[in-house]
Amino acid sequence: MLGGFCLIWPIPPVRIITTTEVAGESTGKVVDHFQLTGVSYKTAHLLKDKVAMRKLLAEHDLSPVAYRHVTCAQDAIDFVAEHGRSVLKPAEGPSHSEFVLTDKGPRVLESHARLAGSGAPELVRRAFGLDLNRMLLTVPLGIDELPLQSPQPKAGAAIQFFVPTPGTVRKVELDLKPDVDVRHTRPGETPRVFLPFLFELGEAQQAVVIQKHEGDTIPALDTVADCVSGYVLATGSSREDAVRIGDELVQAVHFIMEPKA
Repeated sequence: MLGGFCLIWPIPPVRIITTTEVAGESTGKVVDHFQLTGVSYKTAHLLKDKVAMRKLLAEHDLSPVAYRHVTCAQDAIDFVAEHGRSVLKPAEGPSHSEFVLTDKGPRVLESHARLAGSGAPELVRRAFGLDLNRMLLTVPLGIDELPLQSPQPKAGAAIQFFVPTPGTVRKVELDLKPDVDVRHTRPGETPRVFLPFLFELGEAQQAVVIQKHEGDTIPALDTVADCVSGYVLATGSSREDAVRIGDELVQAVHFIMEPKA
């Protein structure tokens, strides 16, 4: 792993792959230099520059949505006044793709030249039996093959983050059934990964991870980076069943907060 990208280097190199957003463009330049199959610099750049990507989609009449490059708060206010509820996001961020189903059909929300975050590959593994983390490397190297068609789901899977009221934690009370796998991070220790214990919980049908302890601070939920209080993970007979199980797990975990001064 060099500079955030992995060099799989027989001579001459056959694949140069990154698993991180920050190395996407630099990896693309090396891919272009060696004329390899992979994500080019242009593609990596477009996936990071969301304004440029929207312009390209509009030019080809693909997933047309109203958008505007805003440079100040008033620009955003004017856009919302004209178009209604909107998504405001940096143009600085980076492929998975996310879609919103609208009354005019599906619309692309965003794409990235990396695997999805927030535990999505684990949900795919549970629901479809595909290990995207493995396939990221083994498919380009010819070790594994992509399925000829999308497999049918064998289960439903869901993940949900805790979003307690911001403040100081007095204690965390659990009202969970014995078959739920419960994990706690160590008090005072900041996990080095976004979803601690995710891979260790691979065989758990229902799991709860608690990341806050007595005296810890719950931050305001401003970005996904503030989802640091813990999460629940559930596998069910269908997606609806998995969501129901996840909701029940969340309701069985109680963050007791210190009263406001």
